[in-house]
Amino acid sequence: MTQKFWDKTQFGFNMTQDKKYLNTNYKEAYDGAIPSANGVAYKVLIKLNNRTTDREFTQQAQQLLSTFATEINQDPYNFSSFILGFNNATDQELSSVQYAYDGRVRVHTQKLNKNQVAINVTLKPLWHINSNQPLQDSLIATKVISTDTKNWTIRGSTYPEGELAQLGFSQEKISIYKNNAQIKIDLIDHSNNSALPTLELTLQACSDKVCLPPTNITLKP
Repeated sequence: MTQKFWDKTQFGFNMTQDKKYLNTNYKEAYDGAIPSANGVAYKVLIKLNNRTTDREFTQQAQQLLSTFATEINQDPYNFSSFILGFNNATDQELSSVQYAYDGRVRVHTQKLNKNQVAINVTLKPLWHINSNQPLQDSLIATKVISTDTKNWTIRGSTYPEGELAQLGFSQEKISIYKNNAQIKIDLIDHSNNSALPTLELTLQACSDKVCLPPTNITLKP
């Protein structure tokens, strides 16, 4: 799509590959009965940026947004695809599957029943996260909390047992999760309006040589 339709000079995706039928490079950005092509492309670029380490997606998304920024500011209602994509870029994409650390960590949230949630964490090779009990105070534990305690509180949490590992940056063994880890959360529903629970997963990804800054992921099971 980028090779065929991307305007390398003025940015944005053209609606046609050449000028055989149109004497200009027409770019559609506003949403009509269906979302605009450029709006959908922007959301896809944001998703790709969150899932990979390729910074070209970030640059292209910024170029695409800047191309239509004036029109979006003047009439945001008709550019909802861009608005949704921008929200995902600045706040966080709320879905059952989320990514962190440029796609190195994948989080899939499943509702097992009304009051039980499973959080499945998948890590790329050579990467791990600290366990719920990492043994060292300097390392951030993997944990889940409820951020809407008015409507939902956590009755109990089941974390997998960590694996002891000797890593290059630590003289002591640390407790980690690698490959796959599942966390089960039992909830108590206090809501009177069927409000969905809002959970927050805190984790810290590390390789054998370095630990990245901890991050928080909002979960809406």
